[in-house]
Amino acid sequence: MNRDRPHHAWSDRLLAGLVGLLLAASLASCGYLRLQTPTVKAGSVGVVGGNFDKADLLVQLDVLNPNESTLVIAGYAYDLQVESQPFLKGVADTEFELKPRDVTPIRVPVSVKFSDLLGKLASLKGKADAAYRLSVSLAVKTPVGQLPLTFEKEGRIPVLTIPEIRLKGVVVGPMSLQGMTAEALVEITDPGPAVALTGLSYALSLNGVPLAAGADAHPQPSADGGARLVRIPIPLDLSKARTVLGALLAGDDKPAFTISGQASFSSPFGPLTVPFTHTNRITPGR
Repeated sequence: MNRDRPHHAWSDRLLAGLVGLLLAASLASCGYLRLQTPTVKAGSVGVVGGNFDKADLLVQLDVLNPNESTLVIAGYAYDLQVESQPFLKGVADTEFELKPRDVTPIRVPVSVKFSDLLGKLASLKGKADAAYRLSVSLAVKTPVGQLPLTFEKEGRIPVLTIPEIRLKGVVVGPMSLQGMTAEALVEITDPGPAVALTGLSYALSLNGVPLAAGADAHPQPSADGGARLVRIPIPLDLSKARTVLGALLAGDDKPAFTISGQASFSSPFGPLTVPFTHTNRITPGR
């Protein structure tokens, strides 16, 4: 038995050596012993959509895998700063395959809510846009752990505020045989300098009774403090005029006027619309 021990030890060493050679050959065939770091060949960040609630950014990266074997991105993380202030961080475990000796497009979506942005940076209110810096880190899987692949981009992002639309007042003119002409004063809070009012459709009622409906394709708002004021002429026939006068003669010195409709705006994201309904108890002016 003792004479066999050297023989068994030699066999064990030979077997271990063969396994090591096979493992090394396997790793070499997969390219792991000469792994080259993937690189970002091209990268950009664009504003691809949005509305009064949020802006949608899209990070577009073209990643080159110079190796003979496929690599896998295990996920990504991003860090967004606005006006040099930390604002938003995110992570995702979405996997991407990096084909060998090829360029793979990687897309990372990032959404910015304006209510959160203005809540953290009140100084942005009234500004058309804000400066940002976005850092993205991709986690590339390797046999020895994850390899970070980073990308940074600076730019500017539009800043919008949801406009509030309300009926500020109603002005009535003199009575005639045809009826009377009224004017609705519609107040629109400032949605931001990059936004312009392009249209306004409306329906006006008094104590639930419809008075008029129409649309203004070319509204001309005027400054009204920090808001914009649109004057809508509303012709009333005799029956509608009597409705208004009847409410006043009945002692209702502040009848309930309701205006509803939709406002249209141009914006950096394209055309946007805001539906509205507002009721106000108003003493009509002259």
